[in-house]
Amino acid sequence: MARLNGLPESAVTQNRCCYPAFVFFCCTAAAAFAAAYVVREDPIYFWDFRGYWGLYAHFLDGISNFRSWLQGMIRDLRISEYNFVPVIPLQPFKLAFQGSRAGYIAAIASLYLVPVALLTTHLIGSLAKRFELPLPREISWLLVLTAISFPPFWIPTLRGHPDIVGCLPLVALSVLFFREDVAGRLPWKHLVVAGVLLWLPFLLRKWYAYALVALVIAAGTTALIQHFAHRRLAPERRGLFPWDLLRNFLVVGMISVLCATLVQRGLVEQALSTDYADIFSAYQVDFPTHVRSFYRHFGPLLLLFAAIGAVGGLFSRRFRIPTLFLVINALVLTALFTRTQEFGIHHFLPLGVWLFCLAALGLMLILGRLRNRVVLRSFALAIASLFLLSFVNSFVRPVGLVSRLLPESHCYPLRSPNLEQYSRLEHDIRRVLNKGDRVAIFASSLSLNADILDSVAGGTLQPYFQAVSHIDKRDRFDLHSLAAAYAVSTAPAQTHVAPADQRVITIPAEEIFNGSGIGAAYVALSETYPMDGFVARVYRRTRAFTFAELRSLLESLTDVYPDWRAHYRFTDLIHATGFFELGDVGGMVSRGDEDQVLIHPGENRPTRATYGFGRWGAEGVRQISLSVPAEEKWRCADADGVKVRVSVRGEEVFSGILAPDGLATDVAIPHPEVEGLLSLAADKSGNLSCDWLHVRFVTGPLQDAAPIPTEN
Repeated sequence: MARLNGLPESAVTQNRCCYPAFVFFCCTAAAAFAAAYVVREDPIYFWDFRGYWGLYAHFLDGISNFRSWLQGMIRDLRISEYNFVPVIPLQPFKLAFQGSRAGYIAAIASLYLVPVALLTTHLIGSLAKRFELPLPREISWLLVLTAISFPPFWIPTLRGHPDIVGCLPLVALSVLFFREDVAGRLPWKHLVVAGVLLWLPFLLRKWYAYALVALVIAAGTTALIQHFAHRRLAPERRGLFPWDLLRNFLVVGMISVLCATLVQRGLVEQALSTDYADIFSAYQVDFPTHVRSFYRHFGPLLLLFAAIGAVGGLFSRRFRIPTLFLVINALVLTALFTRTQEFGIHHFLPLGVWLFCLAALGLMLILGRLRNRVVLRSFALAIASLFLLSFVNSFVRPVGLVSRLLPESHCYPLRSPNLEQYSRLEHDIRRVLNKGDRVAIFASSLSLNADILDSVAGGTLQPYFQAVSHIDKRDRFDLHSLAAAYAVSTAPAQTHVAPADQRVITIPAEEIFNGSGIGAAYVALSETYPMDGFVARVYRRTRAFTFAELRSLLESLTDVYPDWRAHYRFTDLIHATGFFELGDVGGMVSRGDEDQVLIHPGENRPTRATYGFGRWGAEGVRQISLSVPAEEKWRCADADGVKVRVSVRGEEVFSGILAPDGLATDVAIPHPEVEGLLSLAADKSGNLSCDWLHVRFVTGPLQDAAPIPTEN
């Protein structure tokens, strides 16, 4: 191999005078490009595209009550998969740009993406220094520019993912690994730094655990190989067993685990007890699809040079150790992650780092065989131009026939032909909602979901949304979603993975749109919203669900997922059927314990709560227990009780005034095995002072196991 004008480190980092100015220029240019990109987008951000943007914009909300704010932050840090840590360094941008989307993306690009790109090239420089790889000055600059314009770094960044921040400690730990003699006895301060760096990616984003396991395996394997190679060459320098190496890795691992346990105990316990391969099976694909996904995301040019780097490096004695480190990282990370799900655009980030380093190695192996400097520079410039074209091709427009060499995955600014219909839909939803009303959006596709409507509404709809499940195995069906006064449904039902994995969306959406099952309890409002490939409509719930309607919905789910049946308590089903007509001025219905409901009358009209009841397995509602707690009399001296009427299947079974004495009045349900509606009306006796009626559902096995007649 011809000797090039090799440099021990990156040519950029060697020039101490221009380096700070160069970094500032890169950060400014990255921020400017990010802001210009966002300006071209429609406001249709959803899910992970906007999740951390919301944390970024509202991180300091409530800080005036510092103690309460700090307690909330600590609680969030302990249990949340999406904690606030990645947005803390971005807060100066928030203060400068008022939480705007452009400021948020610009902050990620300049504070995270550019440092990761520079640190990645520094890792390549560190490998060049330790293993005497040829790294000429021209190649150093081209590597830096190519890393900063690397599409796999930019695609998740422009979509609002701050996950690239996790690559900073990951690459920094790799730099330290190659800088230190890990087979020797390292100082404690170095071990502490390494332990904290090993934990930080998990703190920043939980899914980096896969990359950390891969890093530990790669570092341990290459360190052992180096140890025994050194022992063979210089036996007096190494013992038979690498005790120092084992001690270094154990201490670093223990420090990392201790940090995670102390700071994120709830999340660690959840991670250890969760089968992620099962709950994320909706995002799993077959092997050919995994391969196509890799090819589309990285493109043939990068993969070709990475393959050259991997094969050439492994067959070269001098380059074998760094190549083995990079290859093991990439292979183990891929194997671990693809056992769980398909890579998302942000999950490719650590893999992109290792492939970029391998591609750089492949480029240097090729250039090392070119003796003519003119040919060398021309070849390097041509390759760099192709990589820069991949940036243009990914974010601006296709570049013609040469695009066959570039990644197929594009990240053009978000635009939608449905924007006008989104605006109509969110405006009409806000128009029909009254105080306290909620709306459930039974749509979960890239074309319609709750987050899109909230984005179009400028964040004003979020308080009115009822939480809705999206993925079957991850979420189960949330009965609380049926409590909303309004629902949005579509035809056909909108999903973002296979409909068979989103029955929690498709079944209620289809029933509501078709007016069957639980949909019979809704009426469609007059407006329809034709969109690209589907139609959306708003529905208002007008009555309680019958128990047969709700049971039919749940059985269509539990037939597919039998283990769900044990998850739904009978009283949860009773509460889910409820429909409430609130009295004016003070009328309220609130759920107490699992088998209780609290009802408060209005000033001029009663509050009415209606529930469906029937059989769930062998269980049913046998009676209800009514009371007004004695404490109400202590709190309100003029409390005079609540006037109550109870009807079952339209027939009154109880009427009277319950005094605030805490004594329970039991009302039996006639023929509880026969499905029907239970109606409770709570009215004031003389005044509204502390008029809280407590209703407890008394459930148990039904003796009659005969087929269940249904009410007409």
